[in-house]
Amino acid sequence: MDEIKEMIFKDIHTVISKIKKCKSKSNYTILMNELYTLYNLCDEYGIDDYPILENYSMKSIEYLNKNLDFAYQVLSNYDYHLEFSKNYKNINSEKYDNPNTFVIHTFFKTEEYFDIIEDFLHEYDTNLLDMFYDMLDSGRILSLNNYAREDEDLYTPAFTTCSYGSFKPYIIIRKENSVPDLINIIHELGHAKEYMNAGITSTKILAQRDYNCFTEVYSHFLQNLFIMYLEKIRFNLRDVNTSRLGYNYTFYHWITMLNECLENNEFPIDMVNYLNYTYGIAISYHFIDRYINDPEKTKKEIDDFVIFNGQYKFLDLLEKFNLKDEIIDSKILKKYI
Repeated sequence: MDEIKEMIFKDIHTVISKIKKCKSKSNYTILMNELYTLYNLCDEYGIDDYPILENYSMKSIEYLNKNLDFAYQVLSNYDYHLEFSKNYKNINSEKYDNPNTFVIHTFFKTEEYFDIIEDFLHEYDTNLLDMFYDMLDSGRILSLNNYAREDEDLYTPAFTTCSYGSFKPYIIIRKENSVPDLINIIHELGHAKEYMNAGITSTKILAQRDYNCFTEVYSHFLQNLFIMYLEKIRFNLRDVNTSRLGYNYTFYHWITMLNECLENNEFPIDMVNYLNYTYGIAISYHFIDRYINDPEKTKKEIDDFVIFNGQYKFLDLLEKFNLKDEIIDSKILKKYI
């Protein structure tokens, strides 16, 4: 814990130093958001003596969040979202009626699953493997103590916390040494790559990226490829299948909620998740389908999708990658969910 604390504090001091020297309003906002993120990371670890910026306030964060008006985003593409959610809300729902479907059975040694992650990344993208090693070596893949399970549902808690200003994300895993842990690391590594490659230089681009609700596309693409890899090497197939069903249930649940909210003209805070995860999962499977037919072309396409997210508006980005009509058509997703 002392090493983790020292590393986070070093990042906090770096960000505070940049804030004090910053003369750009947009960069100042991004740096303040980075500081806010690091403070949240401290809270996750129960660290309460972190360095505080003099006269620190939430005004810059509030300014940033004001730009991320998701009700406006939903309304601006309302008809498209409604058609999307209607087409998918009943997709294969019978698969997800039994809670026992999501029970995880097997747990294994840490070194086992790092070997599997390394083998997969070496096969898919050695640059991603180098990034994984770099994050490991710099202590940016962290574990939190396990939380007691309250039920037998699939448990997949993990997240990436991003430093927008210096592009040094952390991956946080609450480890049980299970198949979902393996998949979570790959998923969160996708977010880490997104953050490091995005090159965000303005609040306008940052806001548009979030308006687009495509921040889950690359991570779900990567995790689905990894699940296919685990199936190929026949690693713990029962739990791999359980995990796949669990992640797909996320889509089934949130597309149902999204459709309900849209039809009732309701825009709760959770609408952010409904949009991010439904589009993220749906688009990721379209890229998976393309990858099966042409891996090298699709690897470039998905990388370009990440780069262009934020530079184009929602429907324009879908159009650029020939996804606008495909996403409305449910036939590809029915192959996978």
